[in-house]
Amino acid sequence: MLCASYRNTLIVVTVSLGFFAACSKGADPFGPPPLPDARLTLVSGGGQIVRRGSTLPEPIVVRLDTAGVPAQNATLKFVVQAAASPGPNHTWSAQTDQGGVASANGVVTNTGVGAAAITVTYTVCVAPGFKDCSKYELRATVVTPLVVTQ
Repeated sequence: MLCASYRNTLIVVTVSLGFFAACSKGADPFGPPPLPDARLTLVSGGGQIVRRGSTLPEPIVVRLDTAGVPAQNATLKFVVQAAASPGPNHTWSAQTDQGGVASANGVVTNTGVGAAAITVTYTVCVAPGFKDCSKYELRATVVTPLVVTQ
C-alpha cells in the first residue's frame, strides 16, 4: 500500500515538472495563441503623380497574406502623408476580398506640393475590451511613394 502511494506521488511530480518545462519555454498555455505572420504586398498603383485636389489616377491595390494564406474580410487603413504637411492628410479604409486583395482611391487635398507617401497598415485586436478593443497590434505595413503637383 505504501508503494502505491509513492507511485502516485511520482506520477504527479513528473507531470508537474513536464508542465513547468512547457511553460518555461515562453509558451503561455492559458493565453491566446501567437498571431500568424502577416504580410502586405503592393500589387499596383505605386509611385503615382496626382494633382492636388484630384483623385488618384489609379487605385492603390494591395494583397494581405496571413500565415501564407490570403486574408479575407480584413480591414486595411490607407493613409496619405505629404512630406511638407504635419500629421496624416487623408485616411481611407478598405476590406480585403476572398483573394486577400483590397484597393482604395480618393481625392488628395489638404496636402503640400511635392513628395508624399501612402502607407497601408493592417492591425488586429490583441486585447478585447468590454465594448471595443482595448489594445491593437500593427501586423503589416507597406508604403508607396506619391508626388503631389499644383
